[in-house]
Amino acid sequence: MTPKLKKIIVGLIILVIVFVAYAILKPDPTNEVLIGNRGAVVGGVSDQQARVLGAQISQALLKIDQIKLDRSVFENPIFKSLEDRSQNIEPEPIGRTNPFAPLGDITVNSTVRITPGITNSTTTPLNASSTAGVVVGENQ
Repeated sequence: MTPKLKKIIVGLIILVIVFVAYAILKPDPTNEVLIGNRGAVVGGVSDQQARVLGAQISQALLKIDQIKLDRSVFENPIFKSLEDRSQNIEPEPIGRTNPFAPLGDITVNSTVRITPGITNSTTTPLNASSTAGVVVGENQ
């Protein structure tokens, strides 16, 4: 081997060693989010913050449990004098089976399986007012 080739090979080996050492020793940014200096961190919240938030949630739930509804409102004559003025919603007609199909004359390419292994392809012109149903791949 020539001295020039030896220098290139040694240089490449040193470069690979430096790259591997950097990949192993570099700090992982995901670990910084998960582990803090003052204890475990979960999703950016420390143990102490999690305890404080848990205590606040518990206090809020206790306050909700202490709520008592006054049912005397429903016995009030003013409430009883209210009239129901709601209106029934009439059913609307259902739209097109394919709302994205173009309006006007369309052509439907369909493949119908008559017997296993044999298929027939047909092209049928349709207008916008006609409907078609094709069963594909149904074995009888």
